[in-house]
Amino acid sequence: MTFASGFGVKLEFFPFAEQKGLFVGADANLSRTWVRRRGIPLAVRQTGFSTGLVAGVRIPVIAGLYVAPWLSVNYTFGNSSRMRLYSTSASPMRPASIRY
Repeated sequence: MTFASGFGVKLEFFPFAEQKGLFVGADANLSRTWVRRRGIPLAVRQTGFSTGLVAGVRIPVIAGLYVAPWLSVNYTFGNSSRMRLYSTSASPMRPASIRY
């Protein structure tokens, strides 16, 4: 079982139009993850900081409402080998990740 909580900040730049179309930027996230494997009474809790690059597109739907699919390539600092031992391949605390 994996539980995660946290928050993040994104800085976005729209190179072609004001607040719509293609955007690029950077993000930073602070998250706290708790991992426990089934059948093992041990659990690991870890806090991690990640930062990365973001690219996406902001598409207007109706007046003032937008859809913004994006892709982020991140690196997590302070990821211990103990967390990797207990985490699954879907853990949000991998040292490098691609988010969407």
